[in-house]
Formats: sequence, C-alpha cells, structure tokens
Amino acid sequence: MCGETPDRAAINGTVQKLTGIKQALMRLRAEDEEYVTLAIPITQHVANFIRLPMQINPADAEDEGDVHKLMFYLRRYSEHEAAIELEVLISSLLSSQAHADWKRLNPFVSQDCFSVGMRLITGLLLKANRVGHTNRTIALCTDLIDMLTTFTADGDGPRPKVAGLVQKADALAASLDTRRHFVDSKSFDPRFLVFEFTWNILLRKNQVKLVREF
Repeated sequence: MCGETPDRAAINGTVQKLTGIKQALMRLRAEDEEYVTLAIPITQHVANFIRLPMQINPADAEDEGDVHKLMFYLRRYSEHEAAIELEVLISSLLSSQAHADWKRLNPFVSQDCFSVGMRLITGLLLKANRVGHTNRTIALCTDLIDMLTTFTADGDGPRPKVAGLVQKADALAASLDTRRHFVDSKSFDPRFLVFEFTWNILLRKNQVKLVREF
C-alpha cells in the first residue's frame, strides 16, 4: 500500500466510529467508577452494622445481649475494637469460613448482612477490575485514532505503517471482545476474581484452563 493515496473518506468514517466507541467506553468507565466509589462505604457499613435497640434496661436480664452490643459498639467507636476494613472484605472471598472471619471482628453481624456484604464486595471487584480493562481499551482506541489521523494528514511527515495499523486494530478488537473465562451461568471461582483485581488484569481462557487442571 506504500505510495497509494489513502481513502480519506473511509478512514474518516472509521475514525468517527472509533470515536463513538471511545465515548461509550468512557461512559462505561464513569458508571463503574461511580459504583465503586459508592459501594466501598456501603459495603463496609453493612459488614460493621450492629442493630442496636431503641432503649436498654440494664437491670433486665433479657436485655443483657443488648448491653453487650452497646458496649462493643462504644468500644469500636473509641477505636478499642477494630472495624472490618476493605482489605478484610476482599480477602474473605478467599476464605471457606468467611462468616466466622467477619464475626471475629463484628460478633453481631447477621447472616443477612453477611450475605448482602459478600454480594456487594463481589460486584465491587468486578466493576473495579473492569475499570482497569476499560482504561486499557480506551488507550488502544486513542492510539488507533491518532494513527489513522496521522495516516491521512497532509504533508510529507512520517506515516504509520499499514502493519502497525492492523496490529493496533487487532489489539483493540481483542480487548473489546475480552471475557471473564472463570464465570459461567451457574457459578464462578472468587480466587480468580481476587487475583485479577490484585494485578489489574483479565485472565485469558488458556490461563484459567491451565490453573483448573492442577
């Protein structure tokens, strides 16, 4: 294709489509970032929640459990007891006794709060990790737009090689088509999710398959 006049109309149309894809990705990223920002304090609140009674009579033996709740709440408020932090919530996805782990830090966490909290932390990691992948896809899209714009620019300046354009386009297409291969319609392995979140990557199908073989 060296020496040929580039089809500017076709390339400009491609640039417009890529710009639309980039804008859609930026909207998706903004939505995911908003979710993560809101979900972190909500998840921590759910994990640390203690249902306190409206009033307590210390002389009433039936209220003894409520007295312990209030005492624990006040000790945690004064930082004499540790709250469940985000790191603990993430690591609990790897535990076979996650509810017991939560109870060591919040003895009064209910089963309902635990169930909701685990769903929240799972959604949070899925969204947070997608932000990282979306950022990489946006960067590829931006690079390809820049290369195409340079390719049709007037003047005698250097232009990107066709092979480079094809390689960048293939990388963008692969990134847009990336899937989570450890998730199916019935279940997923949270260990893969935590690994992806920790390293800000998406595991390829062969990588997931290789790990599952051991």
